[in-house]
This record gives sequence, C-alpha cells and structure tokens, in this order.
Amino acid sequence: MKNNCYDLGTFQAFIDSELPSSFSEKVVKHVAVCEDCAGLLAETEEENAFAFSVMDAELNPLVPTERLRTKVFASIHEIESTKENGLWNRLVRGLGVSGGFGFAKPGLVAFASLALFVSGFAYILNFYGGDDTNLTAGVKEPGEEKLLPDEEVIPIITNASDSSPVLNEDTIEQNEEAKPTLVRENRPRKSEFSRPAAQNRRPKAQKAIFVTQKPRRKVIRAAANPVEEVVPLYGEESYIQTIATLDRDVEQKKDFVLRPKERVQFERNLALVDTAIKRMKREVRKNPRNKAAREILKASYQNKIDLLNSISEKDDLVAGL
Repeated sequence: MKNNCYDLGTFQAFIDSELPSSFSEKVVKHVAVCEDCAGLLAETEEENAFAFSVMDAELNPLVPTERLRTKVFASIHEIESTKENGLWNRLVRGLGVSGGFGFAKPGLVAFASLALFVSGFAYILNFYGGDDTNLTAGVKEPGEEKLLPDEEVIPIITNASDSSPVLNEDTIEQNEEAKPTLVRENRPRKSEFSRPAAQNRRPKAQKAIFVTQKPRRKVIRAAANPVEEVVPLYGEESYIQTIATLDRDVEQKKDFVLRPKERVQFERNLALVDTAIKRMKREVRKNPRNKAAREILKASYQNKIDLLNSISEKDDLVAGL
C-alpha cells in the first residue's frame, strides 16, 4: 500500500455514499490507477453484499407496497361501483341525461315539459274556476221579490153627498150570500196592477253577501329523523399518538440509518400509506357505517407504524454491529 492510498474506512464510506461529491471523484480516479485500492474496494463491496444478503430479512421489514396498493385500489373501485349503481344515477341514465348536464333524448324532454305545463294549467283552472259561484250566491237581482197573491177586490161606489160606501148591483148579485154590513173598503193591495212597470221603477240598492270559506290549516307532524352519529374508529387516538412519537424519532435517525436508495424507497412507501389514510378518512366521514373503509383505515395506520418501526429496529441493529 502506498502513502497516497485510502484506508478501509474511506472505502466503506464511499460504498455507503457518505462522502462528498468532490472527494468521491478523487477516490474513483485513484482506484482507476491503483490496483491495491481497487482490490480492497472490491473486497469491501463483496463483504457488504454478503452481510446484507444474510440480514436482508431483518433489515428490510418494509411495507408490502404491491399488496397494499392492490387492496386499496380494490376497495376504492368497490366504493365507486356502489355509487354508480345508486338510485339517482340509474334515474339519470333512464332520463337520458348526459355527463355535461345535457339531454340525450330531446323528444322525451319535450313530452315531459308539455305534460307538466298541461297539468299546471288544469290545476290553476280548477283552483280559480269554482270561486264565482260563491261570490254571486248572495246577490239578488232587483225585482226578484215574490209578490203577495192577489186578493179579490170588491169595488165600492161612494156618493159625493154621502160619505158612507154604497155597494154596486153587479157585485151584490155575484155575492148574494155576503152581508151588506161586512163590506170592506177598497184599500190598496199589493198586486202587479197596483205596482208600476218594472222598466219604470228605480232599482233598489241591494247588499251583496259574499260567502267565503276559510282555508283549513293542515298540521303536518313530521317524524323526527334520528341524526346519525359518527362512530369513531376504535383505538384511532392511540394510533395517532404512536405515529407522532415514531415520526419524531425517525426524523432524527433516517439520515444516518438509510442509504440513498433505501431512503427513496422509504419516502415512497410513506407517501403511499399517507395517501391511503387520507382517502379512507374521507370515506369514513361520508359513510361512518362503511366497514370496509374502516378496516382499510385501521390497516393503513398499522402499516405506517410498522414502516416507522423498521427504521428504529434498523438503527438498533446497525448500532449493535
């Protein structure tokens, strides 16, 4: 080994990508011209590869991303298919409403509009058509009073010199049985002949009586709909507290424990789990009785805890080595 060669610790830091970029370039240039350093670097890489292959089961207990992604997507697809097969969507498809709020069947829409207009017009006509009879029921036309039946008028002849009435001979002949002492005076009677003609009479003022029916108030007592309470997830508070504690610990250790490639994979898995937690929280708020969404939310919490615990376990394992 020459004086300008690097030691084993430098090559280990080079393999772990812990050296600055300028110093890494110097190491690469030196290894290219120095056979001893090239052999030492190759041996170090072989030892690291052998050690990580042996401890791979313990150093990589990361989240099974493919299985989790498949389960999340299957649950989301099931929820969306349930919404598409709802009553409202089937009604919209039956009416022919397109996605851009347009109507795919203009003939059906025109017929529905015409039927709605005709039914509204018939309802208005029926509602306002029967009120004229009530308004004119109490109005009496002038001249409609019933006259008293005509009574028989007995003509009486009076002399100018005598104020006592004298009966006519014709009348006496027709009424032989009547007594002369019971003759009545010629008083004015209510008859058609004693009244002026209806055309010449002045119409009397009549009072119109309007009979209206007061609308009855309909008291509708609606049954109180029970408010559906949001059922909290069992143990969700403990999940959140555990994740917060592990998150603070991982933020301090991940820069020293994870290599660049492992850190990229860790950040990708963590983002996937956070996205699944947000989606499932939204679905649980919309429908608290959705058991599938609640189970997926619980599994996502557990996966995030396992992912954060893997960093702590790896730090303990590396410190023990």
